[in-house]
Amino acid sequence: MQRFFIFFVTLLCLTFLIPQSSHASFIDAMGDVPVPQNFEVIEDTLFVFEQENGRVVEVTIAGIKSTGEALDFYGATLPNLGWVQITEQKYIRDNEVLTLSIKKQDNQTTIITLNLSPLG
Repeated sequence: MQRFFIFFVTLLCLTFLIPQSSHASFIDAMGDVPVPQNFEVIEDTLFVFEQENGRVVEVTIAGIKSTGEALDFYGATLPNLGWVQITEQKYIRDNEVLTLSIKKQDNQTTIITLNLSPLG
């Protein structure tokens, strides 16, 4: 009985102490490039072009985060997906470059244009 109680209390503590991760969404055309929570793809902004030396993909997303929070999100997330940070807004992986262009639209909305292109 004591073991069950300890197990139950431990399980209960873990339930409240471990942050619940939200299901990450990704930009399909870019593979595993994530979209921050509370951001959405702006309709009709997706551009995809396949060429011999790679693909060019551009899309714009908008959401409610500061530009700093958006940069922090990508700075923490992209390296875990194999991207190497070159500058605050530029990442390289394999033969591709991911560039982020971030601006504020108003006091709350941040606009991010993600551009994926061949390296070189």
